[in-house]
Amino acid sequence: MTNKGLMEAVGGMLILRETVDGTNGGTVSALNNGGSVSGVVLLDGGTLRGGTFTSDLKDPASALEVTANGGTLDGTAGTVTIASGAQAVVSGTLTMTARA
Repeated sequence: MTNKGLMEAVGGMLILRETVDGTNGGTVSALNNGGSVSGVVLLDGGTLRGGTFTSDLKDPASALEVTANGGTLDGTAGTVTIASGAQAVVSGTLTMTARA
């Protein structure tokens, strides 16, 4: 899938199981809905290829997370940028792979 703009989890969950190609400037964001529900981008075996990840700076529970299926940040075709202050969470024995 090509991300030519913005994909968001606003007060909910965006589950990525495939490759999301953001090498042409795509952004993926995890944002609070302005209330009590955090946004989570969940890599469930999925890959972010290039692009930018952002999360809600006022809500530390809004984050990029991985499942037991793992996830990959693939910078081989374009830089993957995790914005300053954005949350990326890898719990316990889970694995997030980074390729440069």
